[in-house]
Amino acid sequence: MARLKVFSANMGFFETVVAAPSQKAALAAWGTTQNLFSEGMAKLAEDPEIVAQALASPGKVLRRAVGSKAAFSAQPAPPGVPEGRRKGSRPAPDRSKLTKAEKALKAANASHERARADLERRLDELQSRIEGLGRAHQDEVARLEETVRQARADFRAAGGTP
Repeated sequence: MARLKVFSANMGFFETVVAAPSQKAALAAWGTTQNLFSEGMAKLAEDPEIVAQALASPGKVLRRAVGSKAAFSAQPAPPGVPEGRRKGSRPAPDRSKLTKAEKALKAANASHERARADLERRLDELQSRIEGLGRAHQDEVARLEETVRQARADFRAAGGTP
């Protein structure tokens, strides 16, 4: 097995280290093809404590918050979060209230749409009846006007004056 070296690099909010046989292997462990070493973003670690921690987990990227003196770990707590309260340590949130509320909203929308469709159908029926009533009225008025015209003509013919 090749002799391991410990490399370090700052990645965002974290200082990372990895024990790897070469710079290429370290870059692969960090998940990048960009040569961080030539850009001065990564280097060979020289601190004996850091080297010891990285050599304890060869090939595994360890990290800690930048500026922290805490030990490196695979998933360190974010800065300012106590060690016992890591992200993901709380139970999954209860979705039952949200599901119930979404179901009620969906039912209310469906009920509204049914009621609206019923009212629109009834409105169409009423509109049709109004139009029919209007046509019947026009027919009756035309018939009655003809009756009045005929009665006037008969009245005049009989010698009456209007």
